[in-house]
Amino acid sequence: MWGYAKDGSWAEHTGVVNDYDETDDIVTILEAVGSHGAVSENDQVKNGGYSGKGCTRTAKYGRLKGALYGHTGWHGYFRPKNFNKTL
Repeated sequence: MWGYAKDGSWAEHTGVVNDYDETDDIVTILEAVGSHGAVSENDQVKNGGYSGKGCTRTAKYGRLKGALYGHTGWHGYFRPKNFNKTL
C-alpha cells in the first residue's frame, strides 16, 4: 500500500497479497493496473506475473523492489484483522 499528495491530488495504490515465495522472495499480488503497466513491469513478467495492462491481474514482484517497495509514500504490507487465506 502506498499513497502521497501529487499536484494537489492524492496518488495511491493498494495490492492484495495472494502468495509469498520465501525461497525467491517474490510476492504475488492481485492488482488493478493502468494501460502503462507498473514501475517494474519487466521484472514482474520475468518473475512469472501476467503481462496484461489496463486490467486486473496477478503480478509477481520482488518483496523489496520497484512496484512493491520503491514508491514515494510507501506504507508497507498489512494483514487484515481476522485473516483467513482459505479461498
